[in-house]
Amino acid sequence: MKVLFDKTPVYATRGGNHTYSKELYAALSGFDDLSLQIFSYKRKASDYQGLVRKCNAAYRDLLYFPAFGHFCSKGVDLIHSTGTPVLSLVSGDKHVITVHDLAIIDTPERFSYWSKWYFERIYLPSLKRCRAIITNSQFTQSRLQAVFPDLALKSTVTPLAAKDFSQIESIPVNGLGHEFFLFVGSSDPAKNFNLLLESYKEAEARGLALPKTIVVGAHNFGAGDNRDSDKNIITLGNVSDRQLKWLYEKCLAFLFPSYYEGFGLPVLEAMSCSAPVICGQICSLPEVAGGAACYSELNPVAFFEAMEKLYLDADYRKHLVELGRLHMNAYDWQHTAYLTHQVYRSVVS
Repeated sequence: MKVLFDKTPVYATRGGNHTYSKELYAALSGFDDLSLQIFSYKRKASDYQGLVRKCNAAYRDLLYFPAFGHFCSKGVDLIHSTGTPVLSLVSGDKHVITVHDLAIIDTPERFSYWSKWYFERIYLPSLKRCRAIITNSQFTQSRLQAVFPDLALKSTVTPLAAKDFSQIESIPVNGLGHEFFLFVGSSDPAKNFNLLLESYKEAEARGLALPKTIVVGAHNFGAGDNRDSDKNIITLGNVSDRQLKWLYEKCLAFLFPSYYEGFGLPVLEAMSCSAPVICGQICSLPEVAGGAACYSELNPVAFFEAMEKLYLDADYRKHLVELGRLHMNAYDWQHTAYLTHQVYRSVVS
């Protein structure tokens, strides 16, 4: 089976879509009956500014993906669009599309006019034409069922897995002290970074000095950047995987205050590196974190109290670490690849 596999997310971002495309491709490469042909657009939007950035997006979305994708699709049995944009001019009978979330429907205020136009005019029609849809969580599948029930009928859930940190040697990040919390995420407003700042204000109002939070991740959401500076925050930007592993291993807790997630891959990454997790009981997170996280309402009082509990209660931290190690073992990229391979076979049969 010859498959045209889009690896563009590997070059476009370092977030969950990057890990999905990279790890899924690696796992699928082990199937003897698959011949994977790579399709990709390697120019990152973050490399450009202003009018040039808009021109790059228009070229990528309206010319490169449709035209070059159509050209590359000749002679293959199946095409897999692993993110956005999609290969919109390929035959719908052999097209599989991964839908990571319906954020543009559920949180439209986060998205540009261009993104909304593209969703309505190109992405959604492609979903309606394609043969099969893959979602990474039951939550996203349920949103499809609620908003586009016909699309949900041809969808399959293939849960993700954490990046394999077991073969990575951790490297210390100097100057951080012995106690810190960790936040990993982009400057996408949905990551809800300002909730951390409000939680520190709540701590100060109660006379408690919480350890600082280390922030890892790029400012890559354009005008949507909502990261304010604060004395309780130490911003590192992008770090290597070896440094990230050390931060996960040493942090008091991994803070994930996001208010919208299609999956929430950093939660599993943190658990795989023995970090206790604090997150909201919203969207896909209860599905992904199961009973291995400290759940908090997404308001400053509740989130502060969760941070305080993890800071002061070493036994509770240890308990969450043990639960997390057991829980994340249920997620495996080989299983994700197996389920994806099953979708491929259903399309070409």
